Amino acid sequence: MSTKAQKYLGLAILAWGGTFIYQVPMLRYVLYEPLREALNLNHTEFGNLQAWYGYLATATYFPGGWLADRISPRKLLTFSFLATAILGFWFSSFPSYGALIFIHAMWGVTTTLTFWAAMLRACKDMAASDEQGRFFGLLEGGRGLTNLIGTTIALFFFNAIADNSLGVQAAIWVKAGGCALAAVLTWAFFKDPVELAPTESVFKDIVATLKSPLVWALSLIVFCCYTAFTVGSYMNPYLTGISGISATTAGFLTTAWLYAGQFAAAPVSGFMSDKYGRPKFLTLCFVLLVAIYVVIIVTPGVKGAAVFTIVTFICFYLAIYAIRGIYFSVMEDMKIPSVIAGSAVGMASVIGFTPDFITFKVAGPILDKYPGATGYKYLFAGGAVVAFIGLLVCIVVLVHINNIKRQPVG
Repeated sequence: MSTKAQKYLGLAILAWGGTFIYQVPMLRYVLYEPLREALNLNHTEFGNLQAWYGYLATATYFPGGWLADRISPRKLLTFSFLATAILGFWFSSFPSYGALIFIHAMWGVTTTLTFWAAMLRACKDMAASDEQGRFFGLLEGGRGLTNLIGTTIALFFFNAIADNSLGVQAAIWVKAGGCALAAVLTWAFFKDPVELAPTESVFKDIVATLKSPLVWALSLIVFCCYTAFTVGSYMNPYLTGISGISATTAGFLTTAWLYAGQFAAAPVSGFMSDKYGRPKFLTLCFVLLVAIYVVIIVTPGVKGAAVFTIVTFICFYLAIYAIRGIYFSVMEDMKIPSVIAGSAVGMASVIGFTPDFITFKVAGPILDKYPGATGYKYLFAGGAVVAFIGLLVCIVVLVHINNIKRQPVG
C-alpha cells in the first residue's frame, strides 16, 4: 500500500479481521452455557471441541510461518476469513457432534496455519522501518477495540432474543458476518507483495530459522511476556480471596484492566518505541514488569492493602500490553531477513504461546499445596523469574543490535 491513508486502512482491516476470526471459535468464552445447551453437549464433549481446535492450532503455527513467506498475505488472509466465516455459518446450524469436531479442527487451521503469521507478516510489510512499533502497537490496540465492539453487538442480539438457541445463532451470525466482511475488504484493498520466498527453499529456510539465535531470542521474549500474561489470570482470585474485594468488583476491574491495557498501553508503547528505539523501550518495559512483580511479592496481600493492590495490578497489565504491542516489531531491528519473517513469527509463536499449557499445569498444584497468600506469592515469584529471564534476553539483543550499528558500513 503506497499512501499513508491506504496503510492505515489496511491496518484497520487487519485489526477488524484479526478479532472476528477468533471470536467465532471462541464464543464459548462469552456464552458458555447457552452455547453448550444449544449444541446439546455435555461438558466433556464441549471441552473436546476446544481441545481439537487447540491441537490443530498449536501444530500449525510453525508451518503457517513458512506458508506466509511463500503465499501473499492477501490470499492467505482472504481465505482464512472466508473459510472461518463459512465454517461459522455451518456451526450456527448446530450440526452433529462429528461435524462440530471437524469444524473446530478446521478452525484451528484457518485461524493459525493460513492466518496468524500472515497477519503479522502483513503488518510488518505495510509499515516502514521507522513505523514498525506503532503499527504493531495499533494492531494490538485495534484488535482490543474491535473485540469489545464485536462482543457487545453479539451479546445485544443474544439478549434481545427470548429463545436461547436463536439468540446463540444470532451471536454466531454476527461474528461469522464480521469475518466475511473482513474477507471482502482484504481482497479489495490489499496488494500482493513484491518479495516472497521461493517455494523450493523450504528445507533451507527451516534450517536458517532454527539456526538463528535472534529468532530464538524473539521466541524467548514472547514466551516470557506471555507467561506473565497467563499468570495475570490469577489476579482475579487473588483480589477476591486475598485482598477481600467482591467478585463483582474484581471481575469489573479485571475486564477494565484488560481492555485499558490493550487500548492504551499497546498503541502508546508502539509510538514511543519508534521514537526512543524499539529494543531499548522493550527492555525498559521488562524492567518495569520485573519491578511490579517484586512489589506484588513483597506487599502484605491483606484486605487493608486493596487499593494499593489494585493500582499495582493496573501497572502490571499496562506493562504486559506495552510489551505485547511491540515484541514482534523488533524483528526489523534484529535484521531478520524478510523472506523468513513468517517462519520467525511461526517459531516464536510455537515457543512463545506454550504458557497456555504450562502456566496452569504449574499454578494449580502450587495454589493447592500452599493455600492463601503464600501460594500466590510463590506463583508471582515464578512469574518474576521468567520476566527477569525476558529482561536478560532483551539486554543481550540490545547489545547485539548496538554492536551491529557501530560496525562500519562496507
